[in-house]
Amino acid sequence: MHIPFVHRLLPHWMSCGLAAIASGSLTLGTAIAAQAEQTVVFAIENNTSTPLLEFYATPTEADDWGENRLDSTDLPPASALQIRLDNPPENCLYDVLGIFGDGDDDYVEEYGVDLCTLHGGTYAFFDANDHVFQVNNQTAVPIIGFYFTPASSEDWGINLFKQSGYALQPGESVDLPVNSSECAYDFRAVFADGDIDEESVNVCDGAPAITFEED
Repeated sequence: MHIPFVHRLLPHWMSCGLAAIASGSLTLGTAIAAQAEQTVVFAIENNTSTPLLEFYATPTEADDWGENRLDSTDLPPASALQIRLDNPPENCLYDVLGIFGDGDDDYVEEYGVDLCTLHGGTYAFFDANDHVFQVNNQTAVPIIGFYFTPASSEDWGINLFKQSGYALQPGESVDLPVNSSECAYDFRAVFADGDIDEESVNVCDGAPAITFEED
């Protein structure tokens, strides 16, 4: 049984699971101004190895979980779906439940989540053995190419930013998951001015952060 966990990505961040990386696709949460009619829109991503069968987002004062917001459609691994919440409560606090396909105990609950802060962002589920690390660009130049690979690998693999045309701008951060039992990873950042910077990080060491700074 796989016990998944959840990671919330604010609108200016990006997330991608192992299956999404393998297919060369990235999901970018773009900041969206709050709608006048008070609608909250965000994506849910299933970056686990099992289907997401049901997803609930219910105001905390409600007596039950309410409707399954997936309707009758399962969310397979390495896929995403847009969720729309109309007329949220004034405090915008929700209880969230995700039920997966590995058994009765395979679920994630989170209580008192302010989903309005997630408007335009991503609510992502990952397997319990995934490691999420943060990449920070503290230079004055955009990062236009980014690679990471286990230290045991002999090549860098694909450029995670190439397919989407994404660039990590100065001062921005990105959260990325690693779905692997390995801990030692090598990272390569390619900058818009042609510079290349490489780092080695133990992704199993707490919540690792990789920061690229000016020399």
